[in-house]
Amino acid sequence: KNNLVYKKLPAEYKSRAYQYYEVPVEISKKGFEIINELPQGYLKDGSVDYTSYIQNAIDNNSVVIFPNFPVLVTGIYLKSNSTVIFQKESQLILKPTDKERYQIMALHGIENVKIYNPVIEGDRLKHLGTTGEWGFGIDIRGSKNIVIYIPNVKNCCDVGIVVSKSKKGTKDSVKLFNTGNIEIYNAYLDYNRRNGISIIGVKGLNLVNP
Repeated sequence: KNNLVYKKLPAEYKSRAYQYYEVPVEISKKGFEIINELPQGYLKDGSVDYTSYIQNAIDNNSVVIFPNFPVLVTGIYLKSNSTVIFQKESQLILKPTDKERYQIMALHGIENVKIYNPVIEGDRLKHLGTTGEWGFGIDIRGSKNIVIYIPNVKNCCDVGIVVSKSKKGTKDSVKLFNTGNIEIYNAYLDYNRRNGISIIGVKGLNLVNP
């Protein structure tokens, strides 16, 4: 029996209203629009996997702005000394997988990162396998000096946001920091299978109004 998949939410379930943090103009005007990296004829309905294009934009720019529509990904990796901005209709949707471990947005071995308004949806309702215990929305691991404003993470097979010192799930080449100085403001964490957020290992965490 597949214990990870639920065909519909409970009838009594109601999500909190989602707010949006207005990104300061002086920050957003420096941003590279990821939409400019997408291939000609791109779709705006979240049905096509644009992981490679998005990752390329992140790798080559210090400030990136996600398209103002949902995009399908298999998982992206952020880098040090960067800023990531989601617009009001931006969303990362995980391409359904049978993997036991995934991270939709990975912060592994990086420092000095700010993320504004990330909206992330896992594959709990569409998971292709019968295992998937470690499916994370935002995976902060061996990283420091991280600020996340109003993350909205739902439907992950494990945890919406995880903060850990462990090396599990990281690439072999990644050098990890001592996880610390993490700030997360006004997190919305809905219908993730195990926990909304798991604090496993950190020195210095400011978790405000989740």
